[in-house]
Amino acid sequence: MIPVQPGQRVRGLFTHNDHTAIEFGDLLFAVVNWARHLQVDPEAALRKANHKFERRFAAMEALIAQRGRAASELCIEEWERLWVEVKARTPEES
Repeated sequence: MIPVQPGQRVRGLFTHNDHTAIEFGDLLFAVVNWARHLQVDPEAALRKANHKFERRFAAMEALIAQRGRAASELCIEEWERLWVEVKARTPEES
């Protein structure tokens, strides 16, 4: 058996094959264990990240409305610009 380097495993996640879900699950398991090693509650960290995403997305929706646009008419590049704009305006939570 040829040893697989961690980077190879991650790159392998971007291909669609029968092992993608298993490898992705292994990656999630490793990240959770890493968080625990760093004495970070992985569930609380995920909740905080979700909350931050929701706040930023709501701010994006507000900007879209303020500018008289509809979300459905924005292209991916416009969404990305809005994300960068909102991210620059909102502080990171500790």
